This record gives sequence, C-alpha cells and structure tokens, in this order.
Amino acid sequence: MEKTLTAEECKSKLFEMGIKFGVSPALISARLLSKEDKQDMLNGRITVEALAAHVKAWKACGMPDLSKGFIKP
Repeated sequence: MEKTLTAEECKSKLFEMGIKFGVSPALISARLLSKEDKQDMLNGRITVEALAAHVKAWKACGMPDLSKGFIKP
C-alpha cells in the first residue's frame, strides 16, 4: 500500500540522497526529477531504494538535466 508523503518528508528524502551520494538535493530536484516524479514521490509511488538507484545512475552519467529532456551533461 502506498503511503503519501508531505512536501517536507520528500525534501528530507532528497536531502538524505544528497548526503549519501555527495550531490546537492536542489540539483536532484531540479535536474533529475520531473513534475510527475515529484508527484509520484508525494503519492508514495517512488521508494527510497528506487530513488537511490536513480540518483546513483544519474550521477554516474554526469548529472544531465533529465527533467528538461537532456541526456548529456
């Protein structure tokens, strides 16, 4: 069952990912996550494990601005 999150809980998860992977949480929010991804986080559809995997892969690719459709850093 999906657990909805508050905006503060989502920010906290992004902060945790930022610390874990050495990436600015603001960059994760601005360059990795689309509006739909953010809504899915709020609705509890993105697990911490999935978010971590995506942040790790995104960082390894040079942190391109995927939210705007760019695949190269």
